[in-house]
Formats: sequence, C-alpha cells, structure tokens
Amino acid sequence: MQWVELMFSRLTAAVCNFGFSRPKKPLEQDAFMLHPFPNLNGSSAVPDEPPGDTLIKLLESLPAGIVERV
Repeated sequence: MQWVELMFSRLTAAVCNFGFSRPKKPLEQDAFMLHPFPNLNGSSAVPDEPPGDTLIKLLESLPAGIVERV
C-alpha cells in the first residue's frame, strides 16, 4: 500500500512543483502519503498514529450517509 501511495505522492508533488502556481520551496516526493515511511534518520519524532489513519477516523466519525467508503 505504501508503494502505491508513494507513486501517487511523487506524481502529485511533481505536478505541484512544476505547475503554474508552484510553491517557493519545492514539495518532497513523499509529502502526500497518507501512511508515510518511518523516519530512518534516528529521530524519534515518528507520530503515534499515521496521518492516513487519523483521516479515516475523522471521516468515520461524521454522521451516517455523509461519507461512503468505496
């Protein structure tokens, strides 16, 4: 699953970095991953829960009928 997310994240970052309204600081290739790879630089700043799981929990907490899971 992370490989597919990385491929789409790379594509999205490339579109953003080379588009008409590109950011001043280029986006990293993994900036759009819902479940990012663990930080391997020795830093302990790894979140307890991946952002993708947090997003899914937020969507599931909405009232029934607003969100349809595909």
